[in-house]
Amino acid sequence: KDSAVKHAYSDGFYNDRASRTAHFADRITSLLMEFFRPTSAVDLGCGVGSVLKQLHAKGCSTILGVEGNWVDEKHLLIAPEQFQRADLTKPFKADRIFDLGTSFEVAEHLDLRHADTFVDSLCGLSKQIVFSAAVELQGGVHHINEQWQSWWALKFEQRGYSAFDAVRPAMWDDSSIPSWYRQNTIVYLHRSVAVPPAVAEHRVENLSLLDRVHPELFVQKARLATTGLRSMVKRLPGAAHDSLIRRIPGLGR
Repeated sequence: KDSAVKHAYSDGFYNDRASRTAHFADRITSLLMEFFRPTSAVDLGCGVGSVLKQLHAKGCSTILGVEGNWVDEKHLLIAPEQFQRADLTKPFKADRIFDLGTSFEVAEHLDLRHADTFVDSLCGLSKQIVFSAAVELQGGVHHINEQWQSWWALKFEQRGYSAFDAVRPAMWDDSSIPSWYRQNTIVYLHRSVAVPPAVAEHRVENLSLLDRVHPELFVQKARLATTGLRSMVKRLPGAAHDSLIRRIPGLGR
């Protein structure tokens, strides 16, 4: 399985990922430094370390990236001593608590039965967490547990963390950032920590209000679905084709 996953992540994948995430990494880390002023940070499922590299450059002196065996270390953007391999389906612990814990679009790659373990690992690493994971039907490479934002938020709430929708408003209209980062990134703060003023006003009491799909992703998925439906309709016998076209305006275009 590991070799198959590694094969899926070719040099081309790394290069494409780097170009997609560079601007996001810059924007998100500027926000996180503004919100939390962290001097230490851990990224669970760090990829090649794009976010950590930016945090370090902006003044976060201690960083740790944790990732599975699929990463080729020649592509790392952080120093080898700032990187640790781990099986993210199993509990992960460090010898310290970090000012900030992050995980971006990772949890959907882990089987449902490992979701609680992954959240436990994050909560054991920091009391201030920024987390995103793919929503249902988002799609992607090896997405095997896509869940709504509120599904994850409930897991954090059960561990003493409150949800704050402080990141999405700042990035929502930035088309240079992939839509999934803009729609899925939520802040979770343990109830024992002081909430930064810039974050406090974004507290979410009704977790179902977190469930949101970015219009860009919605349109993309809708167009793909419509294209597939039109292709299917074209193959129908004449009478069936004409009947369906009459019932669904615009399908024949």
